[in-house]
Amino acid sequence: MKKKNAPVVAAPKNDDGYTIPTRIKPFFGRGEVEVQGELNFARRPTRPEHVAMFHDAIDGKSETQILEYSCETIALQIVSWDAVDENGEALPLTKDGVKSLHWRLISRLRDIICLCSEGGDSIDQLEKPQTDDELLKALRKNS
Repeated sequence: MKKKNAPVVAAPKNDDGYTIPTRIKPFFGRGEVEVQGELNFARRPTRPEHVAMFHDAIDGKSETQILEYSCETIALQIVSWDAVDENGEALPLTKDGVKSLHWRLISRLRDIICLCSEGGDSIDQLEKPQTDDELLKALRKNS
């Protein structure tokens, strides 16, 4: 049951070091003009209770309030990213940094991080950090 007037806070960070590498491909508009470049980031997994908290927090809220809460939650769950502004300068990993992104990218980030309704775009085979055999060797070595 949802509590009325309960304080709403973004999902807390858990610092166990586990992250999920994620990629969002560039978005091209009309005339093949790049609207938003590729975004690569490492994110904390979103637990089911955090998805429920997010739904409770946005229930009945205005679009502006939903955007604010979404950007705050995204900034808390992402550990590192390669986002840059139009001048190529690194964007801060903050609520305001997230808010400065193209609306389509914010929507994708919300789907991936806040709602867990998708996992991002696939990472090409050549970009995978390790093969299964290499991973098994590394695990045996560290055991």
